[in-house]
Amino acid sequence: MSLAQAVPSISQVKVPLRAISAPNAEYNISVGYLRASIAVLVVAHHTALAYAAFAPPVAPSLTAPPRWWQAFPIVDSQKWAGAATIVRFNDTFFMSLMFFISGLFVWKSLQRKGTGAFMRDRSLRLGIPFVASFALLAPLAYYAAYLQIGQHGIGNFTHQWLSLGILPAGPAWFVWLLLAFDFVAAEMYFSMPHWAEVAGRVFARFANKPVRFLGSLIVMSAAVYIPMAMKFSGLSWTQFGPFAFQTARLLHYFVYFLTGVALGAYGIERGILASGGKLARRSWLWWIAAIVVFLASSAFFIIILTTPMGASTSWQIIANLVFTITCATTSMAMLALFVRFVKKSRGIFDSLRNNAYGIYLLHYIFVVWLQYALLKAHLSGFSKLTIVFSAALALSWITTAALRRIPAVAPHRLTFCRDETVRYIACSNFSGWHLMKSLTISDKFGWPRYIAHQAYYSLIGRDFEWELMPLALDQKVGTIVWSPLGWGRLTGKIRRGQPRPEVSRLPETSYKSPPVQDEYLYKVVDVLDEIARESGKTIPQIALNWLLQRPTVASVIIGARNEEQLRQNLAAFGWNLTAEQIARLDATSEMTPAYPYWHQRQFDRNPKPV
Repeated sequence: MSLAQAVPSISQVKVPLRAISAPNAEYNISVGYLRASIAVLVVAHHTALAYAAFAPPVAPSLTAPPRWWQAFPIVDSQKWAGAATIVRFNDTFFMSLMFFISGLFVWKSLQRKGTGAFMRDRSLRLGIPFVASFALLAPLAYYAAYLQIGQHGIGNFTHQWLSLGILPAGPAWFVWLLLAFDFVAAEMYFSMPHWAEVAGRVFARFANKPVRFLGSLIVMSAAVYIPMAMKFSGLSWTQFGPFAFQTARLLHYFVYFLTGVALGAYGIERGILASGGKLARRSWLWWIAAIVVFLASSAFFIIILTTPMGASTSWQIIANLVFTITCATTSMAMLALFVRFVKKSRGIFDSLRNNAYGIYLLHYIFVVWLQYALLKAHLSGFSKLTIVFSAALALSWITTAALRRIPAVAPHRLTFCRDETVRYIACSNFSGWHLMKSLTISDKFGWPRYIAHQAYYSLIGRDFEWELMPLALDQKVGTIVWSPLGWGRLTGKIRRGQPRPEVSRLPETSYKSPPVQDEYLYKVVDVLDEIARESGKTIPQIALNWLLQRPTVASVIIGARNEEQLRQNLAAFGWNLTAEQIARLDATSEMTPAYPYWHQRQFDRNPKPV
């Protein structure tokens, strides 16, 4: 096998570089993928609004009240019944869950960075994109709404925009509100540095009692949401300048955020979100509960909207309580699903996770303009929704990935693995359990995996095949072999009935090498001699060529005393031993494996090195 031929075996085990926060050891891959999935739901939500039956009529101008165009920038005459279900389902939980997830990593970050550095970093990560959103991205998106109204001209648009008295930011309202919550959390950390750990230990009592945790979440959120919802309409927004928030849900979101902070302070893997916990194990029950609760709440709200009793105070209180129950149950179901089934990194989902924040910030422009472009298309509402969602997700994803390659835009907290000072990582001389544990931790937290293992392996040292080779095959880890000639024993200079060579490093280094019985070595060298006569190759070339044809071996590390020896060793590449020759070498160099491998070979539990 040539060196070029050896390269594909390691290319097969390469994995995409993953962005890792330094030193964010608290990262959880299931939570990261869930957050990315919610970003996709946000794209679907804003797409569906244009095709929902309850969408309001097109406004006569941007300044005419009510300004529904902020939520429904484009209203299409083509409708799809499922659009309303998408909007209703998402609206019951997804922003609440976003605040909850965002809170999970706050406390550890505060402890690691301190209040000042935390607030500075959050201001950069959230504040700058928020300014870009209301100053540039939102006007670009809402210009399509201005065109649908039937008006034209950037000058007139600018005049109406500045006459609003506010600066709409679109979906970026979440960004500034999260920044405000982060600042409050920082102040709480400064004034009460242990409150989150205390609250986390309280919630830890529910680690194996998720129903009780659900009940506590409902009680806490209902206690703040119901009074606010009774005071303010559930559809009302408070806006001043570029800052906007859903008035009735402000404290509700804050409760979810603080709950996430408390759980994160205690430790994600130690509490309700443990991958082996009761919540995860019964994820299917939680989804049954979420579906039943959602359907029941939908039926309840239809009754509220279509009967006179819906206007009574008591029924309004019940309706608000139903919202908190639906929100908490669906959030728990989503958490259970991802904690239960998301355990390993996957390339496409890693990319989605790494670009989710940018997708959230940029998607609105693509959604609104694609909706506008399809207004006159002779397509059903479902077809338009599908096209807009798919294209907007793809375009915002691609755009974000491209922008993140610009150093000024890319996150500053990425470590050397991401800026490509180090392209891939590998390990050396690991035992099987060391390597497997390392790979498992990488999969769990979404970190880069070892793509290669530097290990000792030779014709007279085949214990690598017992466990490390099957592991490498299963986990797609390439092998880079050191000392492929067995500490110089396979150079052809050590033979039966001949004195040891005078010029050799073996006497100086043999105490470091594994013991090799003389008779075993001579038997292997005898067969190497036979094959050397058959093939016209030297003994070292044959020994190296045998290694290069072994599974997982990507390359070998060779040393040379002089140029001629180097040239001789390099000549081991570019040709292959025959299958019969390999079989003879295999048979003569076979050794009895240690337990449990000799026992496992009776049942073919580990793949053979063929």
